[in-house]
Parts: sequence; C-alpha cells; structure tokens
Amino acid sequence: MSSFFGLNIAKSGLFAAQKSLNTVSHNIANANTRGYSRQRIELSASNPLSSPGGSGMIGTGVDSKHVTQIRDEFLDVKFRSENTVYGQWDFRNKSLEEIEAIMNEPGDSGIRKVMDDFFSSFEELSKDASSVTTRTVVRERAIAFTNSMNQMQSQFEKMIKDTDASIESTVNQINGYANDIARLNEQIYQAEMGGSNANDLRDQRNVLLDDLSKIVDVEINEVSQGSDNLSKKMIVAINGQPLVSHNKVDRIVMQKQPHKYKDELGIEFDVREIGFESGSPINTDNINGALKAQIDMRDNINDVDGAKGIPYYMKKLDEFVNRFAAELDVQHFAGYGLDSAGTGNLFFKDRDISKDTSDSSLFTLNEKLGPNQIHDPSIFTKLEGTKMDLSKNLSGISADTNIIVNINGTKYEISKDKLDDLDGNQNEAAVKSLIEGAIATDGSGELLGNVADINITDGKMTITPKTSGSTLPTITINGESCDIVKEAIGMDSSPTSIKDYIQKQKEAGKTESEAIKQWEDTYKGYTLAADDEGNWYEVEKLTAKDIQISSKIENDVDYIAVAKKHNDDGQGIAGDNSNIKAIGDLRHDDSMFTWGSPDDFVKSLVSNLGVEAQEAERMVNNQGVLVTQIENTRQSISGVSMDEEMSNMIKFQQSYNACARMITAVDEMIDVIVNRMGKVGL
Repeated sequence: MSSFFGLNIAKSGLFAAQKSLNTVSHNIANANTRGYSRQRIELSASNPLSSPGGSGMIGTGVDSKHVTQIRDEFLDVKFRSENTVYGQWDFRNKSLEEIEAIMNEPGDSGIRKVMDDFFSSFEELSKDASSVTTRTVVRERAIAFTNSMNQMQSQFEKMIKDTDASIESTVNQINGYANDIARLNEQIYQAEMGGSNANDLRDQRNVLLDDLSKIVDVEINEVSQGSDNLSKKMIVAINGQPLVSHNKVDRIVMQKQPHKYKDELGIEFDVREIGFESGSPINTDNINGALKAQIDMRDNINDVDGAKGIPYYMKKLDEFVNRFAAELDVQHFAGYGLDSAGTGNLFFKDRDISKDTSDSSLFTLNEKLGPNQIHDPSIFTKLEGTKMDLSKNLSGISADTNIIVNINGTKYEISKDKLDDLDGNQNEAAVKSLIEGAIATDGSGELLGNVADINITDGKMTITPKTSGSTLPTITINGESCDIVKEAIGMDSSPTSIKDYIQKQKEAGKTESEAIKQWEDTYKGYTLAADDEGNWYEVEKLTAKDIQISSKIENDVDYIAVAKKHNDDGQGIAGDNSNIKAIGDLRHDDSMFTWGSPDDFVKSLVSNLGVEAQEAERMVNNQGVLVTQIENTRQSISGVSMDEEMSNMIKFQQSYNACARMITAVDEMIDVIVNRMGKVGL
C-alpha cells in the first residue's frame, strides 16, 4: 500500500470528526428548543481491502453514513394518548370551577344563603303577621331570591355561548395544525426521497402532533412509499376519517344548529355542530381531548357517563324553581292577604293557575285552555290498543290467492278455500281466526300474553290488550305491514279530578312524583301541586330565567297571604299566621322533590357539583403527573444533555487533532520519499 493510502484513511477520520463536531454544535445550539431531539452521526468502518501478498484485510478508514434522531416512537404514542386525556379533564375542570363560581357555594351570596334568608323572612313574618316592615323584608328577600335565580341562569346561558365560541376557536386551531402538518409532510417527503433524514422538520411536525393530541384524539400512521421504503407519507385521522392525508387537508367545518335548547331550556340561540368539509360526519362521542370536553359541557343536558354539562345544571335549576314556585304559589293562592287583597293571589310571577274540582267528570281548567275541557284523556286511560287498517291488505286478494300472514316473524297461511266472499265477513273472519290461532296457547283457547280480544270489522282490526304497556304482535299480510294507529280502547274508571288522577296513578304503582312527571310530559308548560289541605292545582311552569315576584306583591305587601282565616268580606284576619307558617314549612317538605325537601335538593345539587369538580381536579392532577413523567422519560432519551455534549465535543476534538496529526505524519513521510530519497549524505 502506498503512503497516500494512509493519507486517505486519516482524511476520512478528519472529516468524520468534523461532521460529529458540527452535530454536537447543532445539539448545543438547540438545547432549549421545544421538541428538539438530539442528533448524532452514524459512523461505521469503511469496507476493508485485501493487503498485498494475501496477508489479510486492511482497514480503509471511517464512513459518515447519516445523521439520526435519538427518539423513542413508543413514548411519542404514549405521550399523545395521555395528553388527550389530560386535555379533556383540564377543560372540564376549568368549566366546573366556573360553574362553582356561578353557584358561589359555599359563599355569602350563594344559592343556599339566599334560600336561608328567604325562609328566615317567612319565619319572622309568622311571629308578627301584621308588621309592614317584616312583610317588606319578605318581599326584598324574595326579590333577592328571584334575582339570584335569574342571574345564575343568565350566567349559565352565557357560559354555553362562550363554550360554543371556544369550540369554534378549537376547530380553527385543529385546522391550523392540520395545514401546518400537511405542509411539513410534503417538505419531509421531498427531503427524504434521496434517503436523507429530515430530522429538524420531523421535530417541528412532532411538536404540532403533540399540541394537536391535547385537543382531539388523533390516529397517526406513516405509510412507506416505493419499493425502497426510503420516503413515507403521513395520515392523521379522527374517528378513522383522515384529517390530513399527506399534503391534503379535510378541514373541520361548523354548521349552525338552530334553537338546540329551546324545548328543554327555553334558549333560542344557535350553536354549531362539527363535521368534515368533505361531508363526512364526526362522532363526537369518541373524539376525546379538549374538544370532547367542550362539546360535553355545552351539550350534555343529562348525566352522560358521569359527564354532566352546563345544560344539566340549568335543567336542574329550572326543575327546582318550577317545583318550588308551584308548591309555594298554590299554598299562597289558598291564603288571604290584608284589607282588600283577598285570596287567590300568587306570590311569584302572574300566570295561569287552576284549582282542581271534583263536581263533574271533567276538570275545570285555566282560562288559557278554556273552562270545562278535559285534557287528552289518554293519560287517564289504563288500556291502550293497536288499531290496524287491513283494507289495503285485503282489497287486492283474489279467490285464487292464499293470504300469507307473518306474526312476530312466523309465517301462517290462509287457504283460498276459506276466501269465499272477498268483501264480506268470511274473509275477515278467516283472518281473525288465523291470528287468534297463531297467538293462542296450545289448545287452551286462551289468547297469549297481553291480548284480551281481536276484532275485525270492515277491514279494521283492533287488538285490545289486557293491560297497557306490553308489546303487541307485529303483523304483516302478504308482505305488507298493516297501518297501525294507537287509540284508547276503554277508560278504566276515568279520574274525576286531579286528586283522583294522582290516586289512580299511585294504585297503578307510580309514585306521586312519577305521576306529576307524566302529567308534565303530556301537557308541556304545566305542572301539578297541592296545598297543605290536599287541594290540587294545575300551574303554569316557571323557569329560573323568568321567575320574579308577582306584580301585586311588588307594589303592595298587603297581598302577601299570611292568613288562612278570613272575615265575611274575604279579608285575612290580622294576627292569623297559619298560611305563612304553612309556606315556611315547605322548606322541610320531603315529598317535594325526588331528592327530598327544597333544602335537600339544593344541597344535593351543590354536592353533586362538588363531587364532579373534585373528581375533575383529581384527574387533572393525576393525569398531569403521568404526562410529565412520560415527557421526562422522553426527554431523558431525546433531550440534549450539556454534559454529554461537552464530553462529545472534547472527544471529537481530540479525534480531529489526532487525525490532523496523522495527516502531518503521512505528509512528512511523503516528503521524505519525494524530496529526500536518493540524496544520501546531503
């Protein structure tokens, strides 16, 4: 081997040390760069050559192959998964903290404090029923109570609007990240087509993916392109639907959903629903992340897997106000005020109220619906049947055609021999006989289950059940479903009053609260309540947003119905405090709510909120610790250690110096050969 061979070996070492020093310098410069993963030069021995004379292989130096990232992809996946959970609980925790602030519990101006002051004023008035000053205090405490309810509901409504706006902001963030990721995908693909590693671009993309993972749960896949697998294209998906397909983005768009809460909360503003620009839907139940928490807090009016939303607390506040106001008003309605105030006055907002009567088979209703009119009788009817229109099914049948009847999935056939008269009773009787035979017990003649009777007349079949609520047979004739109309079959001693209705519902196994709820579900906008003497009333509902004291009491405190006794002129007897005591006793009425008394309801609502908030705070803290631990582990692998880099710098510097000295030595050897060989003695 010539001396020049050694020079080439030293040169490869010199270049390798120089590249390594450049990489060390790059690591040190980016030690504080977010998302930066330390890099290193992959060095390997060059392919050896056979030495002359067959004495073995001789090394040829070092090759600098490529610059690699020190990164654990498993930790990236784990970090993003836990970061999604953290983002979801973090937003939920902040929202629940805001709800706690609105309710201000515990606090000097919270809902429980306002309730305490309100009932305390009734107690004080019961001690001095004629005191104008005490009556005025009752009015002012009532105004404070109603204002508190109004304010809380208005703040909840504003919170829903703010959350909807935050969803829009989050969607814009997602689209922004998606656009940046798509741009980086293309740059990385172009840079790596020749086999290089676009490490710094990948770091930038990983930071975006980390940030995106906190907002929404994303599935990330890199797909190799070509037979050499040198370059890859990335797909970022939500619910399996690509958000980013390499350099293409299917943006998330928002569409207005008008009056989403109008029926249940009386709110008429629009909210936005999300979907892909391509038209593909997004299953918001499975997206997770901060976006999931935002949608849950905005939309969940019920307890969905423990994730109660703002509408849930609004609904509960409305439920409390409606029931409490109705109970208090019917008791107040029955009492008497002073002087010319008389009786029949409401304490809260002026609205429809009708007292139950039992002197006829009908209810006397409020003026809004008209007197002596009964509501839809179906809720008082224990028996409800199914009426099937068979006329279209029977009209096209000829004497040569059998009738194929399918009952609950089982086929039965009526022979054409039985169809002597297509338009007469023979046909209908055959159908009836077949159906009865199909659902009857074996040879007993008794109809199965809930079926009491079957009748077919003029192409109309009526199946009468024994009791309401059970499933009746599903019947098709010649493959065509029968038209089905539910109708009342009979009245089982129809109630003659609201009191009778409540009693009959109890006899049917319902609680009083369930019976009232059934009424409310049937007659939207009204509820039932009873005074302390058992008189029932139908009362127009109030919500937390619109509750206020009556205009009469606001203008004249004499209208506060303190007394039950009255004189011949219909005026409350001064000093009689029996009605105001009955109103005050409502505070401890355990039957008012399924959660108990008004105090119990408020305590339960506040307690539920407290438990939810504590759970959210605990989850945020725990998840934060977990995310931090994973990030620390990730940084221990990918992060830049200044001590390690300084050590590498010295190592590669010494290597560089040694290689340079080797080149000098080889240069001197060559100089001897070229310039001094053959000049012995000179």
